[in-house]
Amino acid sequence: MKRTSLLVLAGLMVAGALFGCKGGDAPAATAGDSGAPKATGGSSAPATTAALTVEEYQAKVESMEKAMNAEMETHNADMAEAQKNAADPAKKAEAMNKIAEIFTKVKDKAATLIAEMSAVNPPAELKEFHEISKESSGQLMTSMGAMIDAFKTGDEAKVKEATESMGKLQMEGEEKRMKALEAAGFDVEAYKKDKKLVKKAK
Repeated sequence: MKRTSLLVLAGLMVAGALFGCKGGDAPAATAGDSGAPKATGGSSAPATTAALTVEEYQAKVESMEKAMNAEMETHNADMAEAQKNAADPAKKAEAMNKIAEIFTKVKDKAATLIAEMSAVNPPAELKEFHEISKESSGQLMTSMGAMIDAFKTGDEAKVKEATESMGKLQMEGEEKRMKALEAAGFDVEAYKKDKKLVKKAK
């Protein structure tokens, strides 16, 4: 089932884009519901610690990216098997449920990382970028929940619709983040290429 394979890969790419992180090759860890992410450890409270420097904030983003990609890699084999089985009509329903299970684990890990990142006190010049990233990531988590539900139905049309909706949200969020970076004087191209937060040369 070629179409489902492409949809899965698209969904994984979007999952890796949360909070500005670059995606890995596949999914992450622990089942939960399919709604918006829940803050843990009191992370929903306003940050009261000193604001991070740009370098410290950069390190946080890189740490989040590394953790997300490491978790995603643990599911490569299961995802490959599920995609293969989805091409067999006799195994399609079970395979689609397996994909939903994998994405639930991805979502739960992403929600934990987003909660941790959302709780930090960003540099003043990155405050707008940070707030937009939080909002965008929350929307993507809700959209991922809808995609998980679509996989559970086994309906390819619903999966396609949910995945495309998620992709649209990711692009819209990315556009807003880039505008915030540009307004703060950062090099947008450097960020797009390597996720590096550097000031644009004048």
